[in-house]
Amino acid sequence: MAKKIKFPLEFSNGIKVRTLEELQQYADVKSILRYYHNEKLKIWLEARDYNDIVSQIISIDTNDTSYVNKLCNILGIEYEDLDVEVYEIQKNEEKLNRLRCLTSDENILSRVENIVFNQQELDDLVTQMPELIYLCANENQIYTINKKLKNIRYIGLFGKPSIQVEAENMRELFDLGIKFKDIVLPAYLQKSLRPDVEYKGDNFTSNKENRQNKSNNEKRGLFETLNSLGYKVKFKDYDLK
Repeated sequence: MAKKIKFPLEFSNGIKVRTLEELQQYADVKSILRYYHNEKLKIWLEARDYNDIVSQIISIDTNDTSYVNKLCNILGIEYEDLDVEVYEIQKNEEKLNRLRCLTSDENILSRVENIVFNQQELDDLVTQMPELIYLCANENQIYTINKKLKNIRYIGLFGKPSIQVEAENMRELFDLGIKFKDIVLPAYLQKSLRPDVEYKGDNFTSNKENRQNKSNNEKRGLFETLNSLGYKVKFKDYDLK
């Protein structure tokens, strides 16, 4: 019979618990919910032969609005109706489980709150106005970008996802603070980029005086966007000061 490994559960206060009594004393609800949804709680209980408790917690209906209270009662943890973002915790843990099927890179897993797999998740996330959003491309997703939500950088993950966005050209998006990396742009935006690159940026400015008045930092940001999309552009070609 295989030996059961008894690992501790660590909580937000930094305390590592190894017994049910310690769990009841030191556990916080947010951590318990995370361990419940990623099944570490189940494994932890099974290793200590709390099979009766395991059978009770796996039968909980998480669609029931009172399921957090039921979980805490089963574990013997005091629970008041605190401001716990139950839905967000559950959603992130489910997303983590999905991500672990694609990668073991902790750097990616740690960014779970900024990673989306579909349009609905993107629509939910952009309302929080994050500076950075990762768009998964593992299922050939196509995302619609809302240009009204400014100053967001979109990066493709697990490939290069395609996007749709209503914009005249890349300059319009850049002026709104919307940037892309490892993203497949719509064909009309790709076409609008090529003349700018081929003619060394003349389409960005009308004359030398206008070029000098442009912010160098702003230009560099645009060139970084172009280069990330596969267009080879050098700063020196654009009369940067």
